[in-house]
Amino acid sequence: MKSSPASPPSISAARFAVNMFFALNGIAFANWVVRIPDIKAELKLPPEVLGVSLLGGAIGSLCSMVFGGYLMARFGSKQVTTLAGVLTFLSLMLPGYATNAWTLFAALFFYGAFNGLMDVSMNDQASINEKQHGRSIMSSFHGVFSLGGLIGSLIGGWLSSLHVPVSLHLTSIGLVLVLLVLLSSRWLIPTTPHPEEAHTEPVFIRPAPSLWIIGIMAFCVMLGEGGMADWSTVYLRENIQASETQSAIGYGAFSGLMMLGRFLGDGLINRFGSRTIVGWGGAIMTLGLVLGLTVNTLPAVIVGFACVGLGCSALFPCFLSSASRNPDMRPASAITAVATMAYFGFLVGPPLLGLVAGQVGLRAALFIIAAAGLFILLNHRRVQG
Repeated sequence: MKSSPASPPSISAARFAVNMFFALNGIAFANWVVRIPDIKAELKLPPEVLGVSLLGGAIGSLCSMVFGGYLMARFGSKQVTTLAGVLTFLSLMLPGYATNAWTLFAALFFYGAFNGLMDVSMNDQASINEKQHGRSIMSSFHGVFSLGGLIGSLIGGWLSSLHVPVSLHLTSIGLVLVLLVLLSSRWLIPTTPHPEEAHTEPVFIRPAPSLWIIGIMAFCVMLGEGGMADWSTVYLRENIQASETQSAIGYGAFSGLMMLGRFLGDGLINRFGSRTIVGWGGAIMTLGLVLGLTVNTLPAVIVGFACVGLGCSALFPCFLSSASRNPDMRPASAITAVATMAYFGFLVGPPLLGLVAGQVGLRAALFIIAAAGLFILLNHRRVQG
């Protein structure tokens, strides 16, 4: 006698599971970020060399994300999300064992590759759950990611202050997160694979013309997010002479305000419209960081970093929601296309800041993030909604 197929999870259970994946991803990323200054010091890497090593993560993300649409069509997003989550958190351990710039590059390439695939697939799960709810909830998922980042920065800052070796720190966190992924994956939303579509899915998904402006603005947002993630703690430690705990608080402020903005984002978007929110975001991101870097004291810089988090907060989720509703492309393909363009921001951002910092200093280099915010502000009227 054949057993009946397992019933799909309830909408609320699925939302819980997707939120778990976003939160765990944020926890993992923050634990890596707060240890960047320690790895930089241990390996004696100048800013420009660290920037090249960080390029490994972005290249890995891009290499995997272009296959996201194909893999989800072939196997279904639930299976891809689960496997990508496990591999992401296993590879989180690798940077702790790096011995030089090139092994750090290789470690981050694998972490970035699996993390990029997890990013695309869990956003596909989020877009499906958003459609199940029949209202905008995408921003809240990214708010949970930021909540994970805040929690992760506190955990990572605490372990760093105790001088726990980076390898032991990241290995322990990675194993715990793998266990949590396996426990929560059962409630992800099952999707029907379409192998016939997978064979016609291009490896590089070219965005429809209607998606280009969204992709370019997403690029600017992710340049800001990636730059803050990779360089905020380094700037506080080396330029402001902050302690390990104070540096972690700086990244925590960035994540915390981003979390707040994302939790409030859905309501604000529904009330004021995406165009207005994008304009506000670009303005806050630009003015806050310019003022913080100009005053250049510990409180001012932390406030400036927090403004970048608040300014960026609702923008990327808004772009992904728009992509998932685009009539010219399948939702999974549209999300993959926009996310891939956005990750060029991660590709360009951290190494660009490192290279510029090697010539004119990190403080001047961070003004590039303010310029990205200004571009968003000047072009916000191009956003629909």
